[in-house]
Amino acid sequence: MEAILEPPRVEGVVELADSSVNIRVSAPALPANHWSVERELRRRFKNALDRAGIEIPYRRRILYRREEGLPGAKGL
Repeated sequence: MEAILEPPRVEGVVELADSSVNIRVSAPALPANHWSVERELRRRFKNALDRAGIEIPYRRRILYRREEGLPGAKGL
C-alpha cells in the first residue's frame, strides 16, 4: 500500500484483557490516509491470524430461562 511511508513497527503488548491481547503497532502514513492504512493493517493482521489458526477470543454468555410451571418459576 503506497500510503504507508515506512514498514509498520510493533511497539509491544499494551494490555492483557479478559478476552484480548492488545498490541500497539504504528506506521507512518501519507496525510489524510491514516484511516485506510489502519483498515489495511487490521485486514493483514486478521489474515495472518487466520493462516496461523489463531481465533480471536470473544466473551461468551449462557442464559438459562425458566419455564412456567417449573419449581421456583412462580410469577415468571
